[in-house]
Amino acid sequence: MSDIQQQFAARLKKLRAQRLWSLDRAAMETGVSKAMLGQIERGESSPTLTTLWRLAKGYEVGFSTLIEPVETGLSKDEAAVDSVPRVTPEDSALAVKTILPFAADLHTELLDVEIEPGGLRESDAHRAGVIECILVQSGALSVFSDDQWHRLRTGEAHRFRADQSHAYRNDSADKPARFLNVMVYP
Repeated sequence: MSDIQQQFAARLKKLRAQRLWSLDRAAMETGVSKAMLGQIERGESSPTLTTLWRLAKGYEVGFSTLIEPVETGLSKDEAAVDSVPRVTPEDSALAVKTILPFAADLHTELLDVEIEPGGLRESDAHRAGVIECILVQSGALSVFSDDQWHRLRTGEAHRFRADQSHAYRNDSADKPARFLNVMVYP
């Protein structure tokens, strides 16, 4: 079992135990099949990016709750951001790293996202009221929101309602695009 599979397994088991949910209830709440949930919890399968978002939505947690590393024993202040690995789900052109994990009292999290050259990631709607704020750190990125593409260059930002379908596209054929994504939850 890979480290990432162990991480997902531990996170899902903990979330389900905290809620006292059966696998059937977790499947109903998340829209992820009972069989797939069992495989992830046993470390037999890594979830796709779409599955991760469904899990976050169903468990009503921030995305970073699912991808941040398992506790190392260091306090949040002692843990260096550079030591946090990027998570790259198998089905995705994106690699995601948690900068600031989900804070329930602030309803936010900060993610560092990199999309491969020419990469496209289409995203289902998040739960009602979720807003995303994108700031391009390097490269050229187009964001599809409000039924249109918004082209952004390094240093440019875009904010949109993420409770609708949206997408990210790297317009470069040879350079990755990197952006910060502030997720604001209701």
